Amino acid sequence: MSTPSPIRILVAVDGSHGSLAAAREVANRPWPPQSIVRILYVDEHGPEHVPTRVVPCASGGIPPSLLD
Repeated sequence: MSTPSPIRILVAVDGSHGSLAAAREVANRPWPPQSIVRILYVDEHGPEHVPTRVVPCASGGIPPSLLD
């Protein structure tokens, strides 16, 4: 029996109950080894608040429950 190939998963969250439930569901599933899960936090501010440079990882606005 062969090992399943790793997969890449993107979950967008905005802090709402539904989006956090989706992130928890993804976190609790048994993905194949070496799979990558990325959480994308959507800020409520408009484009005028987007930084002018790309930041590899910013955790300031991510709800603490997702950081666990």
